[in-house]
Parts: sequence; structure tokens; C-alpha cells
Amino acid sequence: MIINLFLLLLLGLKTTIILGYPVDPNKVPVTDISQKFTKDYLLAYDSIDKSIIYYAPKGGRVALMNGQPLLGFASGAGVGYLNAQFEFGVFGSEREKLFDAIENAGYTARPFPYVKTTIQPLTPIDPETGKVICEEFENQATGKIEVDCSANLYTKLSFSRIGPTLGEYVPVTIQLNSFGSLVYKSFLRSGNALQILLNAEYYVAGTGFKAKVTVDYSKLLENYHAYSAFMMGYAQI
Repeated sequence: MIINLFLLLLLGLKTTIILGYPVDPNKVPVTDISQKFTKDYLLAYDSIDKSIIYYAPKGGRVALMNGQPLLGFASGAGVGYLNAQFEFGVFGSEREKLFDAIENAGYTARPFPYVKTTIQPLTPIDPETGKVICEEFENQATGKIEVDCSANLYTKLSFSRIGPTLGEYVPVTIQLNSFGSLVYKSFLRSGNALQILLNAEYYVAGTGFKAKVTVDYSKLLENYHAYSAFMMGYAQI
């Protein structure tokens, strides 16, 4: 009975499942769709189904609920906390224009199948100077005021590492240091943009090849007998 089950499992290996992946747009860019409504998006062909075009925006936004941003901030005792929900998708009339352009070229639109996310808060840009905000501090050795433009604004960061699926929220929680807390408090009060670098990873199709596999079932059965005898405590004669 064990041998028959083993043969059944081996025969089951003949079943073939074909999965398509996006073709690397850096190597094979999409060129047969109007750029008028697609220039702000990442597009890619499917490696198997030639009727599919994958799409994704090149940026995201803070999610809204009833017109209000899903953003929370609290500070005190030299520390600050920032909670935000980000949306990564194509919305409203822009979505309609993108889909129309893809469908008019004879394709079906599908979102990029992202599998992993990494998020990094960016040091805010001063809207008045156009430069990165810098921290001024007193040098304890010289007593002079110096400027540090490489200072980190946060001490802890947590976020969803799955996906993102287009249209879903990406939650982010940031624990800010004292300088970061002052910077974000000032920026959020004045309505300046919150800048986050979101890197989303996806699998791309590799170079195709054909291979022929020959299986010697008698050798597999011989190995199975030896393995099962070992696991059951018997010595093979």
C-alpha cells in the first residue's frame, strides 16, 4: 500500500502549472500604448499571456476617509509618534483614462503582483529654501553653533511588509526623536507634504528555456525502500 501511494505521488508530478510574470520593463518597455495617459505609470507585458498589461503608479498618497487624511501625530517629553495610512493605487478619472488607453491598445489591465514592501521616511525639504532641513546644535568642545544635515529624525519604524496590493492601505508607525518631533510638528501644522520612500518588489520573468527530464522509477523505488527501511529501523539485506 505504501508503494502504491508512492507511485501515485510520483505520477502526480506530471501535472504542469504555468504562471506568468511581468516582463522586466527596463529590458522590454511597453511601447505600443499611448503615452498621453500612461507616462506616470509603470507598465509591463505578461511573460505568457500576451493580452495582459501590468500597471502600477510611480507614487502613492496619504489615504483619505471622508475627505480627511488618515494621519495621527502626538508628541511629548522629547519624543513623537506619527501614524499614517498610505494608499498605493490608481483612482478616479485617472484610473479610467489609464484603463481606456490600455484597452484601446487591445490589452487587459492587471495590477502588478507585488510581494514585499520596504518603507523609509525621507528627511523633509524646507519649502522656503528647497533644501533638506538641517539641525543646529552647539559643539560642546568649541562652543560654536554647527549644522548637521544628515541627522536621522526617527528612532523606530514599523510598517506592513506584504504587498502592497493596489488600492489597499499601507500602515506606517514612526517613533520620532526630539528633533524629528519638532520638525514634523511644524510641517504638519503648516500643511506641508509628508515624504515617504516606498519600495515595492515583484518577481519578473527570467530567460525562457526548454528542458527534458528523464525519471528512472526503479531507482526511485530502490531509494525509497532504503529510506523507509532506515526510518522503520530495519537493515536492508
